[in-house]
Amino acid sequence: MRNRHYQGRTYKSWAAMWTRVRNPNRKDWNRYGGRGIYVCKRWQKFENFLEDMGIRPKGKTLDRRDSNGNYTPLNCRWASPYEQVQGRLKGFFRGEKNNQARLTAKKVKAIRKSWDHTYALIRRLSIKYKVSFGCISKIVYGQTWQD
Repeated sequence: MRNRHYQGRTYKSWAAMWTRVRNPNRKDWNRYGGRGIYVCKRWQKFENFLEDMGIRPKGKTLDRRDSNGNYTPLNCRWASPYEQVQGRLKGFFRGEKNNQARLTAKKVKAIRKSWDHTYALIRRLSIKYKVSFGCISKIVYGQTWQD
């Protein structure tokens, strides 16, 4: 009976989790293994993952409660796409009140002050502050971090 789990949704989720953290050829690897996210030692064996998480319910996928946290029994759950979005919106704050923000008000002021109205500088600033091009773009055009 256990062998059928190796062909099911649960096994596919477990295998996809490992691929996200181990395969640098994946397009999204920089969001997982590339930034240090790892799978706990216990979950190296599928049987342990299955024991901790149970069979994946239909319509749900593996979700990390803290997207900056690792794949561990305490940080993972089966969640629907709706539940995943709600979990991310629940603690949503703009600016420094967002505990996941990489920028501070002081850094935002420095970005705005240094901007010379060129796209090349936006790219350099995004690299310097380790945020996306779009994030810097929104800052310099006043679409976020309003004073």
